Order: sequence, then structure tokens, then C-alpha cells
Amino acid sequence: MSLGLLTACSSPAAEDVSPQPSSHALQRAPLPLAPTVQVFPSSLDFGAQGVGTTSAPLQVTVRNTGTEDLFLGDVVTTGPFEVSPVGPFTVAPDAFQELSVVFRPTSAGSSTGTLAFTSNDPVNARVTVFLSGQGVTPVEVSPTSLDFGEQLVGTTSAARRVTLRNTGSASVTVTSISITTPFAVSSPSSPFILAPGASQEVSMTFGPITPGSVSGTLTLSTDSATSPSLSVPLAGRGVRPTIAVSPTSLDFGAQLVGTTSAARRVTVRNTGTGVLTLTSVTLSSAAFSASPTSVPLSVEPGATREISVTFNPTTESSFTGTLTLASNDPDAPNVSIPLSGSGVRPELDISSTRLDFGASNVGASAILRELRFHNPGGTEMAISSLSFSGAAALDFGIDPPVSFPVAVSPGSTVTLTLSFVPRAVGAREARATFGLEGSAQDSVEVALVGEGTSPLVAVTPGRLDFGTWRLGDTVAPLALRLQNTGTGPLTVHRVELGGADAARFLVSPLSLLLTLAPGAFMELSVTPTPEEVRTLSATLVVVSDDASQPRVEVPLAGKVVGSALSVEPTSWDFGEVEAGTRSEPRTFTVTNVSSTPRTVERVQSTSAAFEVEGLQGTTLEPGAGATFRVLFHPEEAGAASGEVRLMLQGESTPDAVLAVNGTGSTQPVSVPGSGCSCNSGGGTGMAASLALLALLVLSGRRTRGAGVTNSWR
Repeated sequence: MSLGLLTACSSPAAEDVSPQPSSHALQRAPLPLAPTVQVFPSSLDFGAQGVGTTSAPLQVTVRNTGTEDLFLGDVVTTGPFEVSPVGPFTVAPDAFQELSVVFRPTSAGSSTGTLAFTSNDPVNARVTVFLSGQGVTPVEVSPTSLDFGEQLVGTTSAARRVTLRNTGSASVTVTSISITTPFAVSSPSSPFILAPGASQEVSMTFGPITPGSVSGTLTLSTDSATSPSLSVPLAGRGVRPTIAVSPTSLDFGAQLVGTTSAARRVTVRNTGTGVLTLTSVTLSSAAFSASPTSVPLSVEPGATREISVTFNPTTESSFTGTLTLASNDPDAPNVSIPLSGSGVRPELDISSTRLDFGASNVGASAILRELRFHNPGGTEMAISSLSFSGAAALDFGIDPPVSFPVAVSPGSTVTLTLSFVPRAVGAREARATFGLEGSAQDSVEVALVGEGTSPLVAVTPGRLDFGTWRLGDTVAPLALRLQNTGTGPLTVHRVELGGADAARFLVSPLSLLLTLAPGAFMELSVTPTPEEVRTLSATLVVVSDDASQPRVEVPLAGKVVGSALSVEPTSWDFGEVEAGTRSEPRTFTVTNVSSTPRTVERVQSTSAAFEVEGLQGTTLEPGAGATFRVLFHPEEAGAASGEVRLMLQGESTPDAVLAVNGTGSTQPVSVPGSGCSCNSGGGTGMAASLALLALLVLSGRRTRGAGVTNSWR
């Protein structure tokens, strides 16, 4: 059967001409009234095949071993494989269909694929056959591409090579070799013959004429039917280095003879596209040195390289020279940088020409500042003298004193210490002049500045009076502010307590040593702590470095009483009052002598013979007063006495007590100024007295007894 021809055959019983399946082919017992698909072989390997050529066909046999017609769908392949016919078609029971498959590789190397179709076999609805093959060429090229990388414009690269190998069994003639510019073939000449298994190198070069990327192709023509033309892609990049230097000249200025300057740097930048190579670094004068000078030095595109240059004059004169850089920059192969400098006699170095001593209190300890003198040269120098001048010259000095001249050896340093003690408040300025020997300068001046300040202590309030309070009550502490109202720092050395009652006050903190900046303050807390009734008097003393008032005294005062309330008078004798009658009421004044408000909750009489009116529930502010009244009402003849007790709110014991007494009399008592008297001997007078007594009892009925507050109208 030829390729592309569809064949469906019956299998006669006498002679079976169909291919027999191998042991790994699909086999199964036929199902009743059902098609069964069987494929042989299950895979095809085409072996080696020339690239671009078509193999001889290989056959795949599809057999129906079932009892019903087998319907096959479209046959499809994957990879570089083709099948014929592609269906669909029908295979009767015991018949078969052959499929022709060919391999057409498009590149060298292994290739795989599949042949697949669908069927109406209820068990194998889709059948797959695996395909494989090897694409080969008679002539191989290695490598398959070539990149020359970067090459300087106007130069030719080193030769690069590709190798041709005849992998076939017959000789191959390379008839011609062609290449695109700026690439060139250096060897061999064509034509030449490659025997079976033989190889040949082809050498090429790259010579760019402009900057930028370049691509090309090496083309080899042969008489091989399977490899008539071979191509090798080529690539390269033309580059051009460009040198740029900064700065374009160096002036070292004045340099001490016999010393080496600090390094100055020349920056070499490659602004081109190729690697810049410095091939030499040279100097025209021995007074200058450069580093590095070892070449070659490479600078990548966009990168920089630094050349350090120093100046070392040997005499007191001017020097000039040139730093020359040679490179592979085709436009600027040599770049020159002018150099200059002067050798000078050394000067004595001083650490500062101005000393600021800051602020200090007048008369305080000296503030010290150091000056350092350094000899940078190679000869002996000396500080010959020191003098002070200016408005505040007497405020400055040297500490400790030194004897002049003071030698400064080559390369050494001498330190002198100046002092500042202000004599007045305000800005203080002067100049220190140092005479010099062996230096380029004869003398050097140093400006001296400082500020005289003065602390000033302010203690407020100037007196602490805690007022009057009852013994046992809690007394709130009072604050005493210490503030520095001066211009310099104030040192508070300590706080002292003095006076008769110093031990009866508590100061916190008492022992302290602190410094208050100008405007700053602190507060002391002062609390009286008496244990008895008395008038307190003490003195708090603040000791500081305020020269105008080193000791500030603050009087402390207070009064401790046994009671918060004062009653005037403290006792009263009502005299004789006829039993059953009332005396005239007596008014008493109560004053709050403490420093806090007090509320009188109750006023109680311990005797029913004495009745009280007023004051209950009254709140008295500190120093305020109020009145209440008491009268004597004896029920019977004889002496009577008692107490009127004033109870403060929240307290169970009386704060103040008024002692009262009187005498009940059986005889009428004349009331001064009444113009009448009572006599128990007369019938008419007795009757009138009894009527009056009854009236008073009815109108003034009250409950009497100790501890009960009485009132009347």
C-alpha cells in the first residue's frame, strides 16, 4: 500500500496477511455486539533523518477485533510528523486499517510527538501512538553563533573561530564562504572538501569603524543536499574611550619648605563607550609627586579614577610642573595638567586666635582656656613674651605662670593656659599678644572675650505667717520661692532655721546645694509642727553666693491655741434671781481665732437653770465673730452653776466652755429702775405674783435638763 492510500480489508479464514501484534499491543476479549480497537505497533522510532528531508513512511495498523463496526475519528499528529489518511473511516469486524506516518525534522536533535484518534470502542475511546526521531545534518557548525564583544573603533579584534564537522558518510564540498562587514574571514579559502568525520576551522575578525552595536552573518554554501547552506549569526560592539580630567590645573599655594603638602586629586573620567587605558603617568618636576604611577590603569565607561598629587618644596621659591597622562583615547592621546606652588618659611601654628571664656560671676573662681602652639617646620622656634591689653586687661592672666621664652621644638606642641576672673558685670574684652622667635611672624594676637555676671537671690514672700490654729489641727504647708533674678548662676549653699521655735518648723528640702540659672527658681515647703499651745517665732535663712545678700532671713510666725473659738466674757454670775422667774438675758461674743472656717453645730447648757439662744449652725470665717444669749431661770432657792458648751461640727467634745452661776432666792428681788417690789406678806401682792408666775410658766413651757439646748421667745 502506498502513502496516502486508504485500505480497509477483510481477513479471510484461509490466509491472514495482517501484521501480528506484539506482546505489548492492546489486546482484550471481544465484548458481545461491540467494536474493539487494536493498534500495532504502539510506538514508532524513525531513527536519524536529515534536517529538511522526509523519511520513508512507517505503518500503524488499526484492527477491529470486536463484533460491531469500529468508527474512527480524525487522526492527528503532533511534532514534525505527518499521517495519511486522516479519516474519519469505518473498520468492519475482523478488518483493519493501515496509517502511514512520515518524519520531517526541521532542526537537528531529538524530536517526539504523538499520533492520536478517537473511536467508538467503549473501553478505548481514545488511542495514542508515541512517535520519535533524530534530526541530523551532514555538516555541523560549532558554535552556532559568535559575539566579538567590545572592540575599539578603528582597530581589529583577535581572530575568533567556528568549526565545521562532516557527520555524514560521504565527503562534502564547501563551495563558498561569505561574511558581512565589518566582519572578515581570515582563513581558509574556499572551496575545500570535508571528508566523512573531518572538521575545518573558519577564522574571523571584527573591525568596527563607528561606535555602536553591529550584527552580521557568516554564510557557508555546500554541495550537501541536506545542508546546502549554513549560517552563523555574528555580533559585536564598536566602542571609543574619551578622557576627561578635573581640575585642569593644580595650585598648591604656599607650602613650608621641607614639608609635604596634603594630597590634591585629579579625577580622570571616561566619558566614552570603551575602556579607557592610561598607558603612562609622568611629572616634569621633582617638587611634585603622583600616585599611582604604575600602568596600565583601566577606567570603565562612565567610571572615574583618581591620581593623587603632592608638593614638597626644597627651597623658598616658586615651583611649576606638568602632570601628563597618556591613554588610548584616539582624539586626546596625551593630556597635560599644569602644577604650581611656593616654598615658604614656616610659621608657628596657634590653635585659635580668639578665646571665649563664656560667662562667670564677678569674683568667682577662674575660668581656664588652653592655647596650643605647634612648630610645623624643621627649625627651633620660641614664644618670647606675653602681654595683655584692652579695657578688661586685668581680668585675664596666665595660669600657672610661666617663664619666657618658651621653646617650641620642630614638630612639637606647647600648651599655655589663660585665665579669666571678671572684675565687673558685663562684657569683658582684652587682647593677648605673644612675641615669637624663629617664626615667619614676629608676634600673634589672640582676642579674649568673656562676660561678668552677678547672681541675685529673691526670696518670696518675705515673711511666712501661718496665722492661728488649734493644737492638733493639720496645718497646710506654705511655699517659699527662691529665684535667681540676676545675670549669673546662683549657688544656694544651704537653708538654715533659727530662733526660739526653730525646732517647731519643718523645711523641705532643708540641706541642699544647688545652682539656679538666671531666671530659674525652686520652692521650699515650710510646715509648723508645734506640740503645745504657744505663739511661734522663728527665722528661715537662705545662704547663697549672692555677694550683695549672702544671707536672706525670712521670719516665720504662727499661734497655736487650745480652742478655735474664743468666748467673751469667759464666765458670768447672774447673782440672785427669785426662784421661778427669769433673769435678764446676757449676750456673749464668740470669735473664730483659728485660720480656717468653723461651724458651730450646737450650743448646750449642762444645767436646766440656764437657757441658751442663738449661734447654732453658724459658720464663722477666720477672725469673724457672732453672739448668743444666756439667761438664768432658777426653779428653786439656792446656788446654781453650769456650763454652756460650744460644739463644732463633726466633733464630740466642746471647743469652748462658758462657766455660769447664780442663786435662786425666795424673796422678791428688786429690779433696778422698776419702781416696784414684791412682798409675800400682803394678800393682794401675793395674788398678783402667783398670777404672773403662772402666766410665765404657761408661755415659756420648755424641756429642761443637762445637755439640752434651750430657747425662748
